[in-house]
Amino acid sequence: VPYTPGRTEAQRWRHVWDYSGGKFSDWGMHQLDTVQLALDRERGGPIKVEGRGTVNEGSVYATFIDYEVTYTYADGVKVRVSSGGTGLMFHGTEGRIGNKEWRGPVEASPAEILNGRPGDAALPFNERGEHYDFLACVRSRKDPYFPVESGHRCASLLHIGNICMRLGRALAWDPVKEEFPGDAEANAMRARPMRAPWSLDA
Repeated sequence: VPYTPGRTEAQRWRHVWDYSGGKFSDWGMHQLDTVQLALDRERGGPIKVEGRGTVNEGSVYATFIDYEVTYTYADGVKVRVSSGGTGLMFHGTEGRIGNKEWRGPVEASPAEILNGRPGDAALPFNERGEHYDFLACVRSRKDPYFPVESGHRCASLLHIGNICMRLGRALAWDPVKEEFPGDAEANAMRARPMRAPWSLDA
């Protein structure tokens, strides 16, 4: 990639296609890992993605600045990610619960939902944080509470969302094979050709 000063300024690389998926991937990772965990889908994914976005045409920062992407799962659950904020909101049959901004206060409608208590399901958690948990797992050889497969699945959601917006059309997705069924154009965007002498052998 040719050197360009704007590419190396603090945090700006996040908005350059050569390095990143933009704000959508940046904030989306924080949002969608929580959603996948809440839906018990950490090792799965949707069957359809549709969305739209706007880019800074002609700029080195040409990732999506405004976007709305909707993922549909096999059981009909829909997850919408938009550029309107950094919060999470879960809508159910008895109301909704979430926050308007990242780390903002939890709100619910009706408010009585906040008086409820979670069931017996225990969420993985280490009060010292994920960095400590990772280092502890290096020593113990145990899986971290956020395993690599979960991170991969979350990153995949963001990649297929960006592919959908770049192509400008809805896409079917096979979460088992991790491919777009019968869609050569979309599948070609799942990876980039590597320059010699670099290779990735799995």
